[in-house]
Amino acid sequence: MAAVFGLFPVLQPSAWVPQSLLVVVATTAAAVLVRARFGAAPAAPAVTERGSGLTAVRLRGLRAAAPTLAAVAVLVAINVPLHAPDTAIAGIVPTPATVDRFVDLAVEGQLSIASQAIPAVASPGIALLLTLGLGLVAISIDVLGGALRLPAATAIPLLAVLGIPGVVVTGTTSWLAFMVASGCWLLALWLHSARARARQALTIGAVVLAGTLVIGPSLMGFALPRSNGTGFNGLQVGVNPLIDLGTDLRRDVEITALDYTTTLETGTYLRMATLDRIEGHEWVPAGVIIDSSNTVDAIPEPPGTGADVVTEQVTTTIRIGSVVARWLPLPYAPRKVDGLIGRWYWEERGHAVRGADTFIRGQEYTVVSDWVRPTAAQLRAAGNSVPRSVRAYLELDRARLPENIVDETMRITSGLTSAYERAEALQAHFRSGGFVYSEEAPVDRDYDGSGLDVISRFLEEKSGYCVHFSSAMAVMARVAGIPARIAVGFLPGTAEYDPTIGDERYTVLSSELHAWPELYFDGVGWVAFEPTPGRGVAPDFEAPVVDDPSTPDVDESRPQPPDAAVPGGPSASPTLDPRDENVTEAADLSDDVTGVVLTGAVFAVILALACAPGVVRGVLRRRRLRSADPVTLWHEICATAEDAGIAPRVVETPRAYCARLVEHGGAPASATYALLEAAERRWFGRHVAPAAHVDELQGAARAVVSGIRESLRPGRRVLAMIAPLSVLRGRSGASVAPPSSVSMSTGGGD
Repeated sequence: MAAVFGLFPVLQPSAWVPQSLLVVVATTAAAVLVRARFGAAPAAPAVTERGSGLTAVRLRGLRAAAPTLAAVAVLVAINVPLHAPDTAIAGIVPTPATVDRFVDLAVEGQLSIASQAIPAVASPGIALLLTLGLGLVAISIDVLGGALRLPAATAIPLLAVLGIPGVVVTGTTSWLAFMVASGCWLLALWLHSARARARQALTIGAVVLAGTLVIGPSLMGFALPRSNGTGFNGLQVGVNPLIDLGTDLRRDVEITALDYTTTLETGTYLRMATLDRIEGHEWVPAGVIIDSSNTVDAIPEPPGTGADVVTEQVTTTIRIGSVVARWLPLPYAPRKVDGLIGRWYWEERGHAVRGADTFIRGQEYTVVSDWVRPTAAQLRAAGNSVPRSVRAYLELDRARLPENIVDETMRITSGLTSAYERAEALQAHFRSGGFVYSEEAPVDRDYDGSGLDVISRFLEEKSGYCVHFSSAMAVMARVAGIPARIAVGFLPGTAEYDPTIGDERYTVLSSELHAWPELYFDGVGWVAFEPTPGRGVAPDFEAPVVDDPSTPDVDESRPQPPDAAVPGGPSASPTLDPRDENVTEAADLSDDVTGVVLTGAVFAVILALACAPGVVRGVLRRRRLRSADPVTLWHEICATAEDAGIAPRVVETPRAYCARLVEHGGAPASATYALLEAAERRWFGRHVAPAAHVDELQGAARAVVSGIRESLRPGRRVLAMIAPLSVLRGRSGASVAPPSSVSMSTGGGD
């Protein structure tokens, strides 16, 4: 349970804490009670007899597995009503729908972990991962300590949980939780070991634990990619709308976010979500309630577009690469989307499309959209009228509005009579009024963000990136009486000829994540502007929208390359996540050689440590089997038998143990008794075997070792090789010997 509290530095305490404690206590109690009811079975009995002997072995195997099976059953029985009661029979018995829900929640949890700031809020997906993960940790601890009788090994799963904070963010490891957990671990060692080796085991355990606590988290923290506090960036690039956009743009690694083909002659902006109100220091999305009847096979035309505005139907096929989000990148205004996997619905206020427990990564879909093409004359004709339905997009906290924002707006728009003229003046001011694009200046000078105070400072510094330009123009547009909001999505990307389709394909990189303002004009709808210098292209509303018949060789109504693209025509009305869903982008940082090498080194160290017991055991076996001392050969027989699960009992004569090896361990009788007799002569008479007999004894020892190992099932044989109990229990040199010769038998030949 100390491991649960050790996660507090990276997860805010909430319902996941009692849920996790319930799971840990219940699974552990189930295993303990079942083991107490049926008694402890040998870790891995191994016999080869047929009939009743084989049946007895199977029964012992079932008895040994019963506690673990009970714990797993309890783990499932608790998690189903906690996380997916509506998918289960009577809220408890899981169904295929329960599995689907768990998979969806697990994906959501991983994405939420990747996108949130530290300490994160435990979403439903994170809560599921925690209860399942900690439950499995509790079960593994029970298996190691209760079934396999390896209390020292229980430090491994404990360390895996307690080391998480130190891996995620530097300096967040809960050392108090480490101390409590280590104390419990040492207590378990002390209680388990009542033999003379208890003190030695405790000493070794304390040294190993101390080294692990100091070196383990440091090594993992050094080798694994760290979070910067805004989200776990192990192999991922966060893309929260607006809030983390600057962080994403400043990342060193650039990956392909998506690609698309379109029936337009040029590329198009792809909008994901909108932010329409200011809370505190940031623009934030409005809450959305998804209507399950709003399926994407038929999306209505966008509101506010007059009948005289030219609209052209465009078809765009989009392939999502390493972007993970709830919201689809779409050209404005989508009317129909085909090819999506999962449940997707359009959002009424903004004509954005959002997944229900589904994400966009790996999706390939085709969207039919309306390319709305208003003219400058139509925009001027809109005048200053603001329909009641969009007046909320004029709201500002006037009491907190810095004076220089109002003064600058009034200076720029003074004397302009229409909303369109004021919007054009604001856009021109940012694109040609001495402003420069910089992703670093806001961070270096401490004015990064999108709130009112940041905008005030930005107008003075005249240096920033798309977040600053879009939020400043949106606020100033509201000051000027124009409904405004911010859109977050992607720039049009770069076109390259694709011979497989005989047309151009546009590739959009992670660095082309972008934000731009959208302004509303009566009779036209939402229109996108581009105030950010050096990013995208400002829309040209003076261009003709119909072809001039006097110039048959030129279609004036079509956008001309090199004018990349205008920002998605009118961009839809407010739509964004329910406060939510951090739009996150996952990217495989394969070119981050340093991170990969260091991570590989850590796993190599872990692999080496995991293989160490097997290597040590192999060295001991080879050395003993080459010995001329029958006692040393007998030591190897005892160690091999213990690895197979037939350990010497506290009170057992050598003859009784020898008989048990022959009867249940697959050891050949003649060779086993011959070795025991030679060892007994060595114990009591200090008789040294003649050189002629040494080869026979060594051959007999090899035959016994081979017989014991061959009697094991394949899985148990592999386990004996990689996790030899004789080494893990610290008894690699012990054997069954007469009481008077214990000192001799525990040291000879090792």
